[in-house]
Amino acid sequence: MLTTKELMLSVVGPLVLAVVLALGLVRYFGGPASGREGETLVVYCAHDLEFSEPVLKAFEERTGIPVVIVPDTEASKSLGLVQRLLAEKDQPRCDVFWNNEQLGTMELAEAGVLEAHQGEGWSRMPAEHRDPKGLWTGFAARMRVWIVNTQAMPPTIEAVGAAADAENLSRVAIARPLYGTTRTHYTVLWRLWGGDTVAGLAR
Repeated sequence: MLTTKELMLSVVGPLVLAVVLALGLVRYFGGPASGREGETLVVYCAHDLEFSEPVLKAFEERTGIPVVIVPDTEASKSLGLVQRLLAEKDQPRCDVFWNNEQLGTMELAEAGVLEAHQGEGWSRMPAEHRDPKGLWTGFAARMRVWIVNTQAMPPTIEAVGAAADAENLSRVAIARPLYGTTRTHYTVLWRLWGGDTVAGLAR
């Protein structure tokens, strides 16, 4: 059985690589290569607009293609856009899905919502950061961070692990694992630690 330290290290390492900003092309993607000159490019964007909007605006200025950005909501994060894409599978309204949570992107790929595209961005990424068929491309990492009250405990993996193992978790807080990257994080923890332990953390 793994020690708490080993568990923490085994979680942190994969998460930095696995929780990526994923760019998926929705099935029937009709961007500039499809001859839709003069039409808009619809981007469902789960990434924070303060970071994503300047990139999309720069694309718009460089290509002359108008971009319509459809953001997610803080309440449902990327999950809301994933469900919307699944509902629109047979009549897609989105051209590009800029997601920041890997599980939702993989769910869309498995459901046949995404179309393969092995362009320049896909080609330059290492194999472990892209779908082999070109259904999605990961191009940035995300990291989960522990915030520790150093007046109450030392900021070490051992101390954080001990706090998570304690029966009284009233002084431990974590986001609800239903949406966004927290859902991905909890899925990894569930696989490593088991359902009972992870359910205790979520209470």
